Order: sequence, then C-alpha cells, then structure tokens
Amino acid sequence: MNMIQSNVAGAPLFLRVNYSLVKIDPADILYIECADNYMKLHLKEGRPLLVRITLKALMTMLPEGFMRIHRSYVVALNQISAIRNRSLKIGTSELPLGVSYEEPFMRRIKNSPTFGHAHY
Repeated sequence: MNMIQSNVAGAPLFLRVNYSLVKIDPADILYIECADNYMKLHLKEGRPLLVRITLKALMTMLPEGFMRIHRSYVVALNQISAIRNRSLKIGTSELPLGVSYEEPFMRRIKNSPTFGHAHY
C-alpha cells in the first residue's frame, strides 16, 4: 500500500518513500512532478521526495488547493508567485502551463481568493 489518508484539509499525508511511510504536510508541497507511477514532491525545504503512487491516487489525497496544470505537473495554487506566457513561477522553478489545462486554470484563479481579482 502506498498511502494512508484522505483529502481532509490540513490533514497530513502518509506516503511511501523508499521503504518507509513518511508524514508530509500538504502545506509544505510546492508542486508535484509526475513520471508514470512515480511522483516527485517538491517541498518548501529539503530535497524532493520520490513517491511510488499514481497521479490519480495522489490527487484524491490532496486538499482542494492543488490543481493539475500540465500532464507532468500539479501545483499548490497558493505557492504560485507569477504567471506569464503559459508558465508559472513557484519558488525558483518555472513550470509549463499545458494548452489543455490553461482555460480551467485561468477560470479557477480568477475566482480564487488566493489571487484576489486577477485580470488577464
């Protein structure tokens, strides 16, 4: 089993990293990089964690503030510092905004209290 936890806001996730279950606070996740059945969790501090889990399973565990922006990326919306030319800046990373994800993303951030009244 790769996980234990539901998507209760503020609840920690317990994910299998190597041969241990590691407690992760969703608020510490900047973004998630997807590669087949592995997810690389980029955190506010420390090295990224490589977790063997499907994206579908992980998405059911995350609280509402996360959104898929590309076939290879899921972001914590409150960690986005800039949006420009179909890319998002989170920390020191610049992530692509996929064409098929652009409209739902823009619609969501326009209605999000995190971004205030964004105009695009």
